[in-house]
Amino acid sequence: ETKRCYPLDKLRTHLLNVLFTIGRHLPKMLVWHNDQGLTLEKIIQCADKLSYVRKAMGDAFAAVCAQPQERAVRREVRTVVSYMRGHLSENVGVAQAARMVNFSESYFSHVFKRDMGLSFIDWLNRERVARASRLLHETDLRVNEIAQQVGIDNPNYFSALFKKLTGRSPLEERARGEAESCCSQ
Repeated sequence: ETKRCYPLDKLRTHLLNVLFTIGRHLPKMLVWHNDQGLTLEKIIQCADKLSYVRKAMGDAFAAVCAQPQERAVRREVRTVVSYMRGHLSENVGVAQAARMVNFSESYFSHVFKRDMGLSFIDWLNRERVARASRLLHETDLRVNEIAQQVGIDNPNYFSALFKKLTGRSPLEERARGEAESCCSQ
């Protein structure tokens, strides 16, 4: 029987994508932290053993699911989230998002953070980086082209944001996706 082995970096990328996908529906998963104050995102980025990541994800699910159920995400927040996912290339800020649903900026910011567990800008940046990560793996587009496709005109800012959220530069992320195997032969 042959044991299949995946590159650790590629596995981390997939786990982060899974985390961001889960975070769309369970936003508190993105802000949960362990006893040392590490978020799941940071644990996935830094862990050297899959068993540690598995335990942390299990602990996070248990903690989030044990919390009393809160109100569902407001229709207005869902409207903005749905719009933004289809229009990440557009430069939309809090003011424009609030106008979409006829809220003041401060009320929209409050409601969005309460319902999604992240500020609008933090959520938007995570969505942009998650989409960029997929584009880095699935296309041959240059980094500045990917930055524009996810709504960031400044490639330097895009690279800094990408590194801040993933721990890797966009080029490092692409190289990780191209790695063939982590097993020594």
